Amino acid sequence: MLISLLGFIIGFILCFCLVPFARKIGFRMGIVDLPNYRKIHFEPTPCSGGLAIYFAFFLSLGIMYFFFLPKDIFRLKDIMGLFVGSTLLLGLGIYDDIRQIRARIKFVWQIVIAIIVIFLGLKINTLFSFPLGWLAIPVSLFWFVGFINTINLIDGLDGLACGIVFIISLVLFGFALFFNDAPLSILSGCLCGTTLIFLYFNFRKEKIFLGDNGSMLLGFLIASIPILSINTLRGNIFDISAVTFLCAGVPILDVVLAIIRRLKNKVPIFKADQGHIHHRLLDKGIDHRQVVVILYAITLLLAGLAVGIVLMQGKFSY
Repeated sequence: MLISLLGFIIGFILCFCLVPFARKIGFRMGIVDLPNYRKIHFEPTPCSGGLAIYFAFFLSLGIMYFFFLPKDIFRLKDIMGLFVGSTLLLGLGIYDDIRQIRARIKFVWQIVIAIIVIFLGLKINTLFSFPLGWLAIPVSLFWFVGFINTINLIDGLDGLACGIVFIISLVLFGFALFFNDAPLSILSGCLCGTTLIFLYFNFRKEKIFLGDNGSMLLGFLIASIPILSINTLRGNIFDISAVTFLCAGVPILDVVLAIIRRLKNKVPIFKADQGHIHHRLLDKGIDHRQVVVILYAITLLLAGLAVGIVLMQGKFSY
């Protein structure tokens, strides 16, 4: 399983090399986040981070697959679903970052892309050991679109969304190594290395943002990895998906509160506001980086809880 560490290292190195190119492409193509009343930065900043993450992740995964792994480690239709879904969401995000499409339209396209992925074969087939049958389609649709939006909406501060995804992928990577889950270790290792080095660029003076292209991509990847692993091993999705769900507690809670808040205030659900968890902490006078650290800490606590639950069970329910 130590070969999985190579995926981490390759993803780390590739993303480090690709981020400067992604910054240049961002400025050249107009994929730039301009300051406004909802933003806390004061200078135009490229938000083309999804490009670096996309190419670093899939190049590292491809290198591992073609040079170091048995060819039957993944199901071809799952990899196809992962690649097609990621590519379409990256394209949708880039278009949104340039043209600022309406949230409702973007949501519809997210659903369309998720349906394409599901019909390519990447879907949740069992839940709590029970075959889902035709219910696999709505359950998988809810899972994909839900995670895409939870990570997208929490991406309001430098390093916040990427850091949370890094923590989730790190926990999954650790579980995979401990329980000898080769598919999960490769996928989470590549994502873990990619997101770790991207955090470094998030906090540099010459920074780069994820943008919608990066946050939607990360949401899709973190939703897909548990499914792809379970489909490969033909086991029960509950434990890995439950760990992922629990570790993502902060962005999930943020989305739930946002929906409740907007329904209560009788405003459209898709209308942007400054009521997100990170906005509320900033309003209390807490420094930007302190807010990020606080939300990292909560995510780590939830990750620790997930680890404890699984270890008490003694094993994954495969």
